[in-house]
Amino acid sequence: MSLPGVKATNLPLTSLADSVIVVRGGGARQIEPGLLSAQLGAINGPSYETRIQLFADLGWPAGSVGKVLGDTNLANRGVYKKSGASGSGSWARIGPLPEADAEGLASEIVASRQGAADLATNLTGIKTAAAAEAIAREKLEAKTALRSSISPGGGYVEAAGLVQGSPVSVVREVDKFGITRQLTPEGGLPVLRWSTDPAPALVDIDRSGRIFQTIDRGGTVRVEAVTEDQATAEAPMAVILPDGSLSATDGATVPAMRTGEAARAVSAGIDKASFRVALTRPGLSAVTSFAAAFGGRHYAWSNDTALYIILALGQSNMYSWGQNPLVTIAPAHPDRMLMLDRGPGTTVRITDGVPGGETPPVLNPATMTGFTALKAVIGQDPASASAYRMMEHADAARARTRVLVINGAASGMSYANLKQGTVAFENAIAAANRAAVLANALGWRVVFAAAPCAHGEADMAEATYGDMLIEWQGDIETRLKAINGQVASVPFFLSQPSNFGNTVAHRRSTLAMISLHEASLALPIHQRTHVLAGPIYQHAWSSDYLHLNGSGSAANGWTFGDAMADGLWGAQGWDCLRIKSAVRTGTQVDVTYHVPSPPLVIDATAAADRLGIRFFAGSTETAVSNATVIDNGVGDRTGVIRLTLAAVPSGGAERIEYALDGHNIGSGRVQATVPRGAVRDSAGLLRLHPYTGAPLHNWAVHQQRSL
Repeated sequence: MSLPGVKATNLPLTSLADSVIVVRGGGARQIEPGLLSAQLGAINGPSYETRIQLFADLGWPAGSVGKVLGDTNLANRGVYKKSGASGSGSWARIGPLPEADAEGLASEIVASRQGAADLATNLTGIKTAAAAEAIAREKLEAKTALRSSISPGGGYVEAAGLVQGSPVSVVREVDKFGITRQLTPEGGLPVLRWSTDPAPALVDIDRSGRIFQTIDRGGTVRVEAVTEDQATAEAPMAVILPDGSLSATDGATVPAMRTGEAARAVSAGIDKASFRVALTRPGLSAVTSFAAAFGGRHYAWSNDTALYIILALGQSNMYSWGQNPLVTIAPAHPDRMLMLDRGPGTTVRITDGVPGGETPPVLNPATMTGFTALKAVIGQDPASASAYRMMEHADAARARTRVLVINGAASGMSYANLKQGTVAFENAIAAANRAAVLANALGWRVVFAAAPCAHGEADMAEATYGDMLIEWQGDIETRLKAINGQVASVPFFLSQPSNFGNTVAHRRSTLAMISLHEASLALPIHQRTHVLAGPIYQHAWSSDYLHLNGSGSAANGWTFGDAMADGLWGAQGWDCLRIKSAVRTGTQVDVTYHVPSPPLVIDATAAADRLGIRFFAGSTETAVSNATVIDNGVGDRTGVIRLTLAAVPSGGAERIEYALDGHNIGSGRVQATVPRGAVRDSAGLLRLHPYTGAPLHNWAVHQQRSL
């Protein structure tokens, strides 16, 4: 029907059509609906779930447009254009889906950035709804989020609004253990970085929330945008190199890693002076989360959902009999330095008030109802003090470290009364198991980090004391691993008892410790089982010269703490001040030492009382007439003391003995007969007693070394 003069917009509506008005060659024309449908189909083309399905359908003319909607490979999703005649040719991807979700758009954006495909292929998972909820909780308005894997088995960063040239609001960071760190853009967002799995590949975001550069797996840095916050862009960044080692930008340095260790992921620390990193260092699993400061000494555990447990063992000098009123009144880090809560009067010791030599009562784990801030109420036991010292190192690394101390020592007990199957041993395991149960209820996972042990007095003459220590450590580790299944070993950190007698037999337990320590040094750091922290002769004693007083116990704990920090966190592990070798030429003997904190020193005050170094050839002693430091160890921590002998020795195997002159047990222990020497390092230039402020140096261990 002809309707001259009627506008198309005024035509009557109909649900069917015999012909359709179109524009062709600049004028109005009619076309049959069937022909129009064929043309439209040729333009729109098919839509499939996977790219394989689309590629199999070539029955479309050139120029047809198809879609891949749900391929498991994000890079395959998108819009495709057909080339070649129907039944031949191929499909080529021309862009993302117009209706793409956050995941697809993010993939397109990253992939478009010149060679960042490595990063794109590792972007995993969409969190549209869940992330929107999290963003709302953080008062962010973005509607989409991107998740980037940062470590094997879990760990990611969620960021909102990842669009080139637009702000990116970081929602939260979650590590492999599930620890969540909330991040918001208010108040100046620090540089955030996350890496993909496998590392390295980083994206750096400035305070304004804009991506300013990416770093690919080859370490190539590409500047993505110049932002107003140039100062932030110039902040140090930790970068994973292709071999898995760490480096830093802007002239900064990172703590050294251990031989054979690799970094798996890095992210921002709590400030621009620090960073977080996942290292292939055994803990609960094969990879552990650490934090470190640029230019710092240590990587320290940093995981808000991990509880690291220190289980102290031994007898009275770990139990701490010191009655000195130097006690913890206001606990430091009450939320991160903990002990088991057993109600009013709780101390770090799991059994209190048991006289020396008596078997403690069987522990009832149900009396331990939770955790409370770590503090000492009678004296300052070394276990507590060691945790305080370790926390100082953790603070320096800007790490979120949470530690629980359990003191399972029993006073006056020989190994026979402390080994597996005894009440004391089983009490310690019961307390550790209870701690794991309580921690799990809070959403924490426990790691048994170390067992500081002060023992040996009751077994000073035992010829097999070294075997006892091996068995003890092995049984403790086996039982603790059965609780949580951790990968890491549980090393014993030992202190030598400097209260032994003056016979050769009385030295046995003391010398067994240095022998086990030197044997452990041949192992990789994470496999070392017996680590000698040092002697105790330099600390303050009670009047019986069998026990340290409260001040001495605290100082010994500081020594333990440094040894444990180096042993558990340091690149080289811990090695005490000890004789490594000795060589004689005529009357001259050069004694080589490992020096933890150079320079090596012969302490003048101590030397005036007793040098402590003796030279023997067989059973014959040759007097030492002079001792001089000829290499203080600065630079390589290897120092040398040159001895001058009164005569050339003859006959018998030659050896050096240090600090092995003990008490006359029959006459009683007195200050004058404390086995000791005058060789020390200079750790006290930086390490001071927590209460008295006196310097706390490392002193040479009790030792015998053959030439």
